[in-house]
Amino acid sequence: MDSNQEILTVKNNEDLAAVLAVKDPLDPIVGEFAKRYDGRTIEFDGNIANMMHHENYTTRYDILIYAGDYSETTAIGPSFNFEDVNISDLKLTGSEIPENS
Repeated sequence: MDSNQEILTVKNNEDLAAVLAVKDPLDPIVGEFAKRYDGRTIEFDGNIANMMHHENYTTRYDILIYAGDYSETTAIGPSFNFEDVNISDLKLTGSEIPENS
């Protein structure tokens, strides 16, 4: 990321706010947002919907993140999939961050 580029949030970017609010994760707005802001850093309130070890590693994970609070029955907006990452790679903030091991 260019250090001069502002981090995108729902407060400073209407497109991100719209993407995080879509009901259908296949809505064309998701792909349009991804193309337009490719490589940019985004920040939003979200939850880890699924997390599992990547292959046989103990500190590498495949992680699925959704916007908003965790729910066992619903999800809002697109899914953010991260494969073969460590928790620290995600630069998470908050009080309920999973441990690295």
